[in-house]
Formats: sequence, C-alpha cells, structure tokens
Amino acid sequence: MSTPTPETKTESRALRPNQIGTLHLVAFVVACAAPLTLMAGVAPVAIAFGGVGAPSGYIFATVVLLLFAVGYVAMARHIRNTGAFYAFIGEGLGRPLGGGAGVGTLVAYYLFTIGQTIGCAVFAQTAILHFTGAEIPWPLLAVIVAAGLWVLGYRRVTLSARLLAIALGLEMIVLTILAIAVLVSGGAEGITFGSFVPQNFLAPGISIVLIFAFGAFLGVEATAIYSEEARDPKRTVPRATYIAVIVLGVFYSFVCWAIVLAFGESAIADAAAADPVGLFFTAMNTYVGEWATGLMHVMLFISIFASTLAFHNESNRYMFSLGRDRVLPAVLARTHPTTGSPWIAGLTQIVVVLVAIVVVALLGADPYLQGFILLASAAVVGVLASQLLSSLAVIAYFWRDHRGTNVWQRLIAPLLALAGLVFAFVLMTTNFEILTGVTGAVNILLFVPIIAGFVYGIVRVLILRRRGAEPSLNLDAGAAGTEAGA
Repeated sequence: MSTPTPETKTESRALRPNQIGTLHLVAFVVACAAPLTLMAGVAPVAIAFGGVGAPSGYIFATVVLLLFAVGYVAMARHIRNTGAFYAFIGEGLGRPLGGGAGVGTLVAYYLFTIGQTIGCAVFAQTAILHFTGAEIPWPLLAVIVAAGLWVLGYRRVTLSARLLAIALGLEMIVLTILAIAVLVSGGAEGITFGSFVPQNFLAPGISIVLIFAFGAFLGVEATAIYSEEARDPKRTVPRATYIAVIVLGVFYSFVCWAIVLAFGESAIADAAAADPVGLFFTAMNTYVGEWATGLMHVMLFISIFASTLAFHNESNRYMFSLGRDRVLPAVLARTHPTTGSPWIAGLTQIVVVLVAIVVVALLGADPYLQGFILLASAAVVGVLASQLLSSLAVIAYFWRDHRGTNVWQRLIAPLLALAGLVFAFVLMTTNFEILTGVTGAVNILLFVPIIAGFVYGIVRVLILRRRGAEPSLNLDAGAAGTEAGA
C-alpha cells in the first residue's frame, strides 16, 4: 500500500490551515454585511418606517448579537469545523437536525450569492451609465461578476481576505466622510440626540426597523466558518466575532444617526419615505459634494461585490464540510493541492449562479426587485433561523458538560440571545411582505428551497445513520489539518 503524499492528503481531507488572522476574520464578517450597501440601500427604508428612532434599532440588534456571541464563541473553543452552524447544531441538538440546518443554511447562502451577483450587475450597470451614458445589459455584467467570484474563490483564501479588507476600508471611509461632514456643518437642525431617546425607539414602526437591523448583521457566523484555516482559532475566532459585531453595531448606528441629522429630526421620516433610493446620494451631494456622489456609485458596486465574494467563500466551505461528511456528494470536499481552496464546491456554485442568471433574464424579471431583493430577503430569514437553533444548541451542549464555562456563558446570555432572535424571527416572518415588496404565494414559494434543503439534510443524516456512517462532524479536522501543514 502506498503512503499518500501530503498534497493528496490536503486535497482530500483538509483546508489549508494557519492562513488567516483576527483582522482577516473581521474583514470576512463585516464585508458580508456590506455596510455601504446596507446603509445607502436599506437603512432609508428602515428610517421611513421608524423615523428618528431608527439608529436605536441598530443598537438593540447589536446587543442581541453580542449576547449571541457569548455562547457562540464559548462553543467555538471546543468545535473547529468549517460547517459552523452545521457543526454547532449537530453537536448540541443532534446530527439529523445539524444536517438539516447545514443544508438549509447552505441553500440560504446560495440564494444570497445568486441575488447579490445580480445586484452587483445592477449597481455596475448604474455606475457605467452614470459615468459614460452607456447601458450595458445586466446579464452580461452578472456573468462577468460570476467569473470574478470564481477566480477569487479558486485562489488562496488570503487573497480574498486582503481584497475584502481593502473594500471594507473604502466603504467605511466613504460613509465616515459623509457622517463627519454632517456633524461639522451641524446638520439641518443642529446636533440633536432624539434618536437615542427611549420613546422614539418605542414609537410605531420600530418593529420594521428591527427587521432590517437584524438583517444587517448577517455573516456573523463567518468567524467560525474559517476556524479550520485560522491561526490560533481558540483566540482569533472569539476575538474577531466580538470585534465584528461591535464595529458593525457602532458604525451602523453612528451613520444612521448622521443621516437623521442631515435632514433634521422633523423631516427625516418624510424625506426617507419620499426618496429612499436617493436619500444618501442627496445627503452626500449636499454635505460633501457632487464628486462624492459619483464615488458612491462606484463604491456601491465594490461594497456588494465584496459581500458576494464573502458569501461565495462561505458557501464553498459549507459544501466542503457537508461533502466531507457525505451529507452532500463527497467530491465537494476536494481541495486544490496548490491553493488549498474547495474549488469543486466553488465551481458548483458558480454553475448554479450562471443558470439562475439565465433563468431570471429569460423570465424578463426585474433584476433588482425580483432577482436581488426577493432572494436576499428569503436568505436573511433562513440564516436567522439557523442562528436561533445555534443558541439552543449552545444551551444543550453545555448543559451536558459545562466544560469550564460559567452560568453567564452557557445559559443566561444564550437565553437572552434566543429571546431576541425569536423576536426578530417572528417580526421578519409576519412582516415578510415588507422585506420583499410583494404579497401572496410568491413569499411562500421563496422559502421552499430552504425548507427542502432542511428536510433533505435531516433525511440524509438519518439514512447515513442507518448505514452506520453517521456524520462525525470531523471535529478534529482542524487539528489534523494543522499537523498536515506543519
């Protein structure tokens, strides 16, 4: 029997270890959230409903996600698996439910990647039209975006991390310039703090703000997704998780407050309702200058492309983990011998994305409203459901064995997070038509792929269990990979 070479072992069993550090992990999480896209494209809708109190909605979501992070990072110290929610739920609530959550989350990530690839094309089309007057067909631009995702996903993960960090820095600089310009000028009605007064937070419409606020933190899971590729994951994963949540929360609430000041507390709700798409562009033009408005067109494309790349990479690692455990075809667990990337998984997703682009184009659907918004809305709810199950998994996992955790880490914080996530989940599902902008059967059909993935995952794990091949979750995969790479 021949001894497998290190390259063969890497190709079949492990992602390349010890590649990314804390700042890289933070970049992946924050890039997923696409701060500029969310602030310029989504926050105005939240402000239109919630008015002056909208910034407090983002603070509330930050607190809930920080509570979620307490149990999440405590469990991450004991579980190193690129499947993240899949592994956490599988360990805490049982392998079948973990398989269901894993495949369901993967489907949600697919919907995100498809929707945002189309969204990238729309923003690119708008930017090109703004600067040149030429109108390029969005399907062509979407195919170019998909090709870019494939190339970057195929390369070493460190390349994506560096590019995401650069894109993230540019996004935050643009929004910070706007916020500071508003503060320096004093805004429309002076520097006021009504956004943080309790009665404004509790005003009618704040429930709609919370829908968008919780959706703005999508991607928090990413720190654990890269645990097998991280340096010293027992330290970097917890550190990056807390930093990412705090950075996002503070930045969202600060920029949202600045926009309130830009139009004034008495006028902001009406201004957002009258022109949600142009709200940030108007503020940028007024307080910074026309040159910055043109820059925002470019940066919106960069923002959503960075987010799409982050979700593409996360989807690939989910497929890798599920393929390694035979929940999905084993070929998806193959990694490239040179780059260490799960390239088969990446190629699979890009093929699906290209097919979806063709379908949306042939149906004559509106690429932004029916391609981007609908798919992204369903994905938000699907991932939030996995976060909710993960909070339950943390409680169940440490209930059986405290593993040195205190009562705050293993019970109180996860329970408080669970209450907040259930609240957000109920808000999203009962007001789903506000997210999608449509009513009727379409909203139900959007959840069918995620539910089908969830059911498939449960059934597949039960079949594997019956065959004596129940997923092990490869909880020692990170350690094995480290040894292989040593």
